Amino acid sequence: MTSIAVLRYGAPEPPPELLPLHAGNLSMFYHHGDLRRIRFGEREVLQRIYVAVRDENWETIPFSVSDLHLERAERAFRLTFTAHHAQGDIRFRWQAEIVGMADSTLRFSMAGEALSAFRRNRIGICVLHPAHSYAELPVQIEMPDGACYEARFPRLIAPEQPFLNVRAMTYQLGTAQVTLHFDGDIFETEDQRNWSDASFKTYSTPLSLPRPVSLPLGAQVQQAVTLHVSGEIAESHLSAPLSALHLGEFTQRLPSIGLCVAKHGDALSPRQIERLRALNLAHLRVDLRLGAPNWRQTLRRATLEARALNVPLEIALYCTADAENELSQLTAALSEFAPPVLRWLIFSVQELVTPPPLLSLARRLLLPEAPSASFAAGSHAQFAELNMSRYAYPDADGLVYALNPQVHAEDHLSLMENLAAQADTALTARQFGPDKQLHLSPITLKPRFNPNAVRAEVLPAEALPRQVDPRQTALIGAAWTLGSLAALCSADVHSLTYYETSGWRGVLEREGVVPHPRFPSLMGAVFPLYHVFADVGEFAAAEVAPLYGQAPELAGMALRKANQTRLLLANLSHVPQLVRLVLSGTYRVRILDESSALQAMLQPESFRVTGERHSATDDGLSLTLLPYAVATLDAVSES
Repeated sequence: MTSIAVLRYGAPEPPPELLPLHAGNLSMFYHHGDLRRIRFGEREVLQRIYVAVRDENWETIPFSVSDLHLERAERAFRLTFTAHHAQGDIRFRWQAEIVGMADSTLRFSMAGEALSAFRRNRIGICVLHPAHSYAELPVQIEMPDGACYEARFPRLIAPEQPFLNVRAMTYQLGTAQVTLHFDGDIFETEDQRNWSDASFKTYSTPLSLPRPVSLPLGAQVQQAVTLHVSGEIAESHLSAPLSALHLGEFTQRLPSIGLCVAKHGDALSPRQIERLRALNLAHLRVDLRLGAPNWRQTLRRATLEARALNVPLEIALYCTADAENELSQLTAALSEFAPPVLRWLIFSVQELVTPPPLLSLARRLLLPEAPSASFAAGSHAQFAELNMSRYAYPDADGLVYALNPQVHAEDHLSLMENLAAQADTALTARQFGPDKQLHLSPITLKPRFNPNAVRAEVLPAEALPRQVDPRQTALIGAAWTLGSLAALCSADVHSLTYYETSGWRGVLEREGVVPHPRFPSLMGAVFPLYHVFADVGEFAAAEVAPLYGQAPELAGMALRKANQTRLLLANLSHVPQLVRLVLSGTYRVRILDESSALQAMLQPESFRVTGERHSATDDGLSLTLLPYAVATLDAVSES
């Protein structure tokens, strides 16, 4: 029997509960060592305060919490706990004291000790400022020597740190006067939207200092941050109930959407081919490492799958220093296999961003072999690398970069909060590539590799690979996928390439494979997110409109094609949401949630023809969405 937790989260245990806390007019939640969603009245002041231990690969070391103790007073509290980080050769412990005062002051302090000798890139407090409300906000920065300077949070994604040498910052956020003071180290601020996090991060240990640092046994780390907020409590800016959503204007076109060829190497079965055809994909992506011995077999398999699915190929080429010879060999293979090439993505294995001469070489050698194919250059890592290089690429038809939401944090809250930054990457890329098509490829739940790694990581034998996230199998994965599509469809992108066709990183499970105990899939099943792509695929090339309103826990969009209209809506939270859609008419409603997930996964064809008629009243159409549910509403013609 599949549990509710597995259906929701892909794990047998639900996430830690959020503990509400108050300090004067400040409200917040404690969540596994962190403070989250710190608000002054209804206004979010900070997204998160937490402590990070980052190893020499920039991996975040997980921790456990013990000795949690909470004392409450009227509009005040004191919370203490001990955090233990343990992974590989790293052992680090710190004690936290978090004090909330009745005058709307909050102090988060940590005192840590190295219980082993290890190398680290960073240890200390991080403060996340929500990007959606801070962009373009003026701020005064006080430096460690007491001098001050005026600055501004950037609107578009800044390639470099906007603030350096920070001891304190003061700014006006609406009616609130905010002061932050940092102790124990020199702090600076980076734009985390470079990695598709929806925040600016103020952190300790400037990046200009040498790293990694060898931390000896017994080394001490002590830091603190103090927040004080004053001013009038603004009246609620939520003019409508949280769940009220309105249909926007149809001003965008749905990007072309594809998947990646699965890395596991198994051929697609006839049933898998049939189910993938139902997604109406625009392309398949295949990665060819031209310096590796097996790239011809990979190209042959991808060509066969593309023909079976009746789609063209997006081919990512990874060239070495011997690029001219490798590309010449590729042209011979193109004559042999005749792959249907839609687009070339040109990359170098030595660099994270395409060198312009490599793009020129690839275009000269490959254009005669596939005259209709376009060429894209950029980064096979993150948007950050593309943003920091900003090459002109006169020989490129498009810019490309990869995206995933878990460079810095893996918890469910961060996964959903960071959706808002995905559109910012495209909007920023549009500024330095105004004449280029934008291709986001691939979009994955987990990072595909660590571009900053300096040594190989050894995982426990029972662990899943780093690139695999069990939420791929669960409702939360489907909700995140719809949230990602809704965000990016508003940003004028040309194409989106997600996940893989099958397997641990796919949209359906492999045939005849016994599931891994830490990856709770069902043999022969599709994953819930399969239905998001099926819903969108049925409206390929449609017009797109946003669903908007004061509903941060919801994501959605509307699609219109010919005389058909479809609304897609996801609950991004772990609690039920009552949704009111401000619209008229009658709709056939199908909901993917914990009550229907098993049918949707095991019998996707029969699930897709289910649905109930709902007619809007004078107040609109109301629905209750269970945690991470996805609703599909098709307008019903009254004629």
